[in-house]
Amino acid sequence: MVPQRPRELGVHRLRVEAGGDPPDGRQMYLADSARGLVRRYPVDPATGALGSPEEFVRIEDGSPDGMTVDAEGAVWIAVWGTGTVRRHLPDGRLDRTVRLPARQPAGVCLQGRTLHITTARLGLENPGPDDGALFSTHVAVLGRPAAPYRPDFSLPEPP
Repeated sequence: MVPQRPRELGVHRLRVEAGGDPPDGRQMYLADSARGLVRRYPVDPATGALGSPEEFVRIEDGSPDGMTVDAEGAVWIAVWGTGTVRRHLPDGRLDRTVRLPARQPAGVCLQGRTLHITTARLGLENPGPDDGALFSTHVAVLGRPAAPYRPDFSLPEPP
């Protein structure tokens, strides 16, 4: 069972972060973009509490940014500054790379077998015609269905 309220991460000293949740809800990925590191956290599905993280993948040639997890549990990572989106298997091994004509991929999501990729022009002195564009490409693996929106408008009790 997935918690219906937002998780309190309790993760500190991140510089720029992005995250993704695998299909079973028992782990979460969090990118520390400034350090080029993606960590995997175990998650208690009943409470949303995080366990101790482990290094999932280290990116040496760019910054991990937006992520999504596909139906096979692989993680698609937009790598800022490289013009690539990379699919890493659940054990962290690089499975495939999608190359883009834009330098700064920022976000990714899967819709069926279509991978949508947002890019940015931010910080580029001379952006090219494709920088800041949205790209879509067919991939061999399915995305996961979106979780239903379940608002929780209650406020926590004061201490």
